[in-house]
Amino acid sequence: MSASGNPCYSVVITTFRRPRAVIAAAQSVLAQDAPPFFELIIVDNDPDGSALKPARRLAAEAGFPVRVVHERRIGLHAARNAGVEAAEGEFVAFLDDNQIVSPRWLKQLAEVQRTTQAGLVFGAVHARMQRGAAEHSEFYKAYFSRDPDHREGLIDQVYDCRCSLIRRDLLREAGPFVLDAIEDRDAVDPALAQLRDEGQAIAWAASAWVWQAPQREQLSLNYALRSAYNLSRECTKLAICGGRRHLRSGALNLLSGLGMVLSAAPAALAMFCVRSRRRAFMYRRLVDGMGRVLWASAFRLSGPDRELMPVAR
Repeated sequence: MSASGNPCYSVVITTFRRPRAVIAAAQSVLAQDAPPFFELIIVDNDPDGSALKPARRLAAEAGFPVRVVHERRIGLHAARNAGVEAAEGEFVAFLDDNQIVSPRWLKQLAEVQRTTQAGLVFGAVHARMQRGAAEHSEFYKAYFSRDPDHREGLIDQVYDCRCSLIRRDLLREAGPFVLDAIEDRDAVDPALAQLRDEGQAIAWAASAWVWQAPQREQLSLNYALRSAYNLSRECTKLAICGGRRHLRSGALNLLSGLGMVLSAAPAALAMFCVRSRRRAFMYRRLVDGMGRVLWASAFRLSGPDRELMPVAR
C-alpha cells in the first residue's frame, strides 16, 4: 500500500470482444509470484459488454482488488484513457487482452523502476505463434514481437504501451492517448513521445516480458500490411497536425517515407518474382513508406485491421 492507502500499482488490461482472452490475461496477472500490491482494472471496450459478466465473476473471486470498467466509446485510446482515469496506483502497467505475463512480470518492472527512478519502463513482447502459420511465420513472429537488444537499465527510446509501467501523474500531465494503431512495435502514442521529448527517464526491463498470441485472423499479409500502412499514415498525420512543435518530425517522416518507397519498390518486385522467403519484410518496408507519404485521411485503407483493431468513432 502507498502512504495514501491506495494500491501502489494499477494493472490495466483493455479488451474488445475477446472475453476468453482477457480472462486468461487477467488470470496470469493474478497468478504472479510475489508481486507488489496492485489493483487490476479490466476495461471492456465492446459497447455490448461481451467481457463484463466473466470479468465481474473473476473480480468476485480474486485475492487482489479487481475493478471492471465499461468504456462504450470504441477505440484503444478511449479504453486506455478510461483505465488511467480509473487507476488509483502511483504507477499504471498496461497489457493487451491477448498477452500472458511472465511469473514475476510486475515485480521486475517495479524493481527496474526503483533502481533507475525512470518514469517509463518497458518490457519485451514475445509472439507465440499458433500452429499452422507456416508461410511467412518468421515475418509474423517479428511483426508481433518487441525484443530490441537493450541491456536492463536506462534507454533513450520509447515504445508503445504493451508491457509497460508508467507513472500515473506523467500520463495525466502529457494528456490523453490518441493513437489507436497498436500492432506495430514502433507505434508510439504522442503522449508518450511528448514525455520522451521532455526528458523523462526511460528504462528497459529485460526480465519483465509477456507472451502475445496473435489471433488467427491477424496471421495474413492482408491484415499485417494494411495495419502497417494505416499505422505509418496515422503517425505521420498526428505529427503534421500536431502543431509547430511536431512539424519537423512530420516533415522527416515524409522524406524518409519517400526514400523507403523508392528503395523498397524495386526490391519488393524482385523478391516477389523469385518468391523469396523474406519478401514479406520488404513488402512491409514498402507499405511503411507509402503510409508516411500518403498521410491524408482520404488515403486510409479500410479492411480487416479496422475490425480487429477498432478506431474511435
